[in-house]
Amino acid sequence: MEWRETGEKGALPRGRASIARWIVVVMAVILLTGTWGGALPKAEASGTPTAYPLNRATGGTVTASGEYAIAGEVKENAFDNNLYAKWLVNSSTAWIEYHFPGAAAYAINSYTLTSANDYSERDPKNWTLKGSNDGTNWTLLDTRTNENFSRRFDTRTYEFTNATSYKHYRFDFENHSGGALQVAEIKLFDGSTRTYSAIQPTVTVSGENTPNEGKGNLTDDNSRTKWLTFSATGWVRLDYGQAITLDGYALISGNDAPERDPKSWTLKGSNDGSTWTTIDSQSNVTFLYRHQRNHFLVLNNTTAYRYYQFDFQSNGASILQLSDIDLSYQEDMWHEVNPIVEFQVQDTIGYGYLFEQAIPHPVENIQAIIREVCAQLYDNPGEMLRGPRKVKVTVVDSGVAGTSGTGSEALVAFGAGYMRDYTNNSGKPLREELFAVLYHELTHVYQYDDQRYGQIGYMIEGMASAMTYKAGIYDRYSYPTGGTWQDGYGNTANFFRWVDEHRHPGFLRELNASLNPFDGVDWTPSAIEQITGVDVTTLWNEYQSRLPELRDYDIVPPTVPAGLAYTSKTSTSVSLSWGASTDNFNVAGYTIYRDGAKVGTTTSTSYTATGLSSSTAYSFTVKAFDTEGLFSAASSALSVTTDSGNTVTVYYKQGYSTPYIHYRPAGGSWTTVPGVAMPASEVSGYNKITINIGTATQLEACFNNGSGTWDSNNGNNYFFPVGTSTYNAGTIVSGAPDSQAPTAPTNLTSTAKTDTTVSLSWTASTDNVGVTGYDIYQGTTKIGTSTTTSYTATGLSGNTAYSFTVKARDAAGNVSAASSALSVTTNPSVGNTVTIYYKRGFSTPYIHYRQANNAWTTTPGVAMSTSEVSGYNKITINIGSLTQLEACFNDGNGNWDSNYGSNYFFSTGTWTYNAGSITAGTP
Repeated sequence: MEWRETGEKGALPRGRASIARWIVVVMAVILLTGTWGGALPKAEASGTPTAYPLNRATGGTVTASGEYAIAGEVKENAFDNNLYAKWLVNSSTAWIEYHFPGAAAYAINSYTLTSANDYSERDPKNWTLKGSNDGTNWTLLDTRTNENFSRRFDTRTYEFTNATSYKHYRFDFENHSGGALQVAEIKLFDGSTRTYSAIQPTVTVSGENTPNEGKGNLTDDNSRTKWLTFSATGWVRLDYGQAITLDGYALISGNDAPERDPKSWTLKGSNDGSTWTTIDSQSNVTFLYRHQRNHFLVLNNTTAYRYYQFDFQSNGASILQLSDIDLSYQEDMWHEVNPIVEFQVQDTIGYGYLFEQAIPHPVENIQAIIREVCAQLYDNPGEMLRGPRKVKVTVVDSGVAGTSGTGSEALVAFGAGYMRDYTNNSGKPLREELFAVLYHELTHVYQYDDQRYGQIGYMIEGMASAMTYKAGIYDRYSYPTGGTWQDGYGNTANFFRWVDEHRHPGFLRELNASLNPFDGVDWTPSAIEQITGVDVTTLWNEYQSRLPELRDYDIVPPTVPAGLAYTSKTSTSVSLSWGASTDNFNVAGYTIYRDGAKVGTTTSTSYTATGLSSSTAYSFTVKAFDTEGLFSAASSALSVTTDSGNTVTVYYKQGYSTPYIHYRPAGGSWTTVPGVAMPASEVSGYNKITINIGTATQLEACFNNGSGTWDSNNGNNYFFPVGTSTYNAGTIVSGAPDSQAPTAPTNLTSTAKTDTTVSLSWTASTDNVGVTGYDIYQGTTKIGTSTTTSYTATGLSGNTAYSFTVKARDAAGNVSAASSALSVTTNPSVGNTVTIYYKRGFSTPYIHYRQANNAWTTTPGVAMSTSEVSGYNKITINIGSLTQLEACFNDGNGNWDSNYGSNYFFSTGTWTYNAGSITAGTP
């Protein structure tokens, strides 16, 4: 175990370069596309609904031809959502199988492979993918050869056509050399998506101090706002709109006056809002710091409730206040981040018990901190790998705390001696100190680090400490001036926390994303300016100048924007303007909301909303915010209906399983790559989208699969006129796809027959577009086609009853129902016959023949019916007074077996043909 010395108050441990080997987070964009764009990712507001391709390779079992278990490079690592763990086998070829749990089966049609951390010659070069439902019989689904991964941790996506669900999937790999083979990660996709969103509860309270200290502040995820009521007691009720199963909650203290903090409370649950069940109570609770996040476990609760109510008692004041309430429930998205947590006391000096004395139920508390750390670093679990499969926290003898481990198991150690000394000498509760260190160390497990700790260790440690500071486990109002933003730990952390809360909400998430180690670009401080729009030196100087203000900061938001109106509108846009707000400090800007959702910000008093639908009513509001990050109430709502505009409707014949259309109105701006996903249409086999192009008269577009495979008409793109068009394999036709089948043929009759033929006729079918032909069936076997309303079945046996039906088809491939069946018995045989049993070399064999030197049948000949002998087709041919039949075979599609041009000869009687050999009699 390596240890980090503490160099500042708060006992936050220093980092080391080796931490980069096992930090286990990566962005979903890399996982899904294998590429990283040049722009830094922009964090959205937490809880914004976001859809991600659903990886089906979770929760199952893995088997493989081998693994390198002694180094922990086992087969399970290939499917663990962790790029820093890999599967390795000491062979140039290897197979690995994934088995879905239980009876689950999925029609996988794409997958990703990620190269491992070292030695490119170990990467897969050639491979096949197969599917099976019994684990024994395998169907080939995809083959790849001469593949090259451009860098380490390079994720590549592969698509193939498959509509069959399988329980088991198998890769057979061959690498670039004769040595070991390795893979970091495999993901399997079937086109399904996973959407992440958070439930925003409706809040009611016993009282509030509006407009600035109202109930809405309790769920705004902003510790700098608060709810206040002028009473020593008060209640808060949260309605989640659905039943949720609570397992914990956090309360965040307000900015001032600790005597106003909740001291005691009960928490109740209800499903009708009238009958309540107490599920937790606390008494004599102390918040040591302002803005402190204090979390509490609700153990052994298995009942889901829709309503939750806190009944609070203040800490002695006649006023009650609270910054935020954050409920943890089993259905929320962050419970997907659920590693195995082990806690062990291993010290020999007898003070390890202090950890559990300070933090009872350590496993559950550690899990709660892991979820909160990930929620601060990422917008949702779709943006990250799940982290290590196990987090092991131990208490040993010496040191403060340290983090180490492998890609699949993180190790965090605490020193019992340090806990003893802190308890005896600090005068503060050990609980908060342990929580502070846990936030710091667990951030190291889940943060990005650019894999360059030696060069930017101040960033890595600053980010880890920022998570502690974000949780409020320190006194921000006594933080001194001085130092530089690159000092690491506290100086860096408090600066980052200040930027996140005062200058750029979401800064910590975006800063973590900028440290992505897989983009091939070394992190530089310019990333901070890319995120905030202000260079880091200017931000630091402003932060230093405001430190005295932070002790008594601005709590007055701007006035509400007035006079919201629209100045112009089109079919796709609305231009807005309003009167300027005022503020006791400075108005920094305005946020614009459309139908309750934030759509943009501006520093001026005007904004143009774009990308709207024509003839649609929208409701707009505006809020002002100041330089301290405080928001005004919303302006009065303005309802605007967009103008009508031209629309283009495109039906897309499914070439990609999940097609995207990337487009622009002629002369306009393109959508952001990959464009817009096309939903399934009402016509089977087609996707469909309707696009408003405003005053334009043409849409320019191309198609892709969302993962880098494009159909751009060889770079010329496709052009669609106003109205409805159908796209099919590069061809565009006007109108919607034809989905109406022809009527069934009627009046099927036999016009003539012999001992070997039956001539048929029927009444023509009708169709909304046009009938293009007919398929003729003998029993259930299709024996021929016709573009007319007649057909002659040949090669029949004498004195035998046959059943015929006919189906009509149109140009779109729609097929009618079958006609009524017609039973016809052939005439008794006259003359000699030849009966041939044909071993299936072609799945649908045709026989092309002539009697002695007479005329040949019309190519491809006559379809051979399935015989009574399994695996054989059969035909009986009347050759009259002749004694020999000359013949060859084909599949009806131009593939022939003509005995190398010599043909085959059959005498009168019964014969069996098998792979070029003819024997007398039946098989």
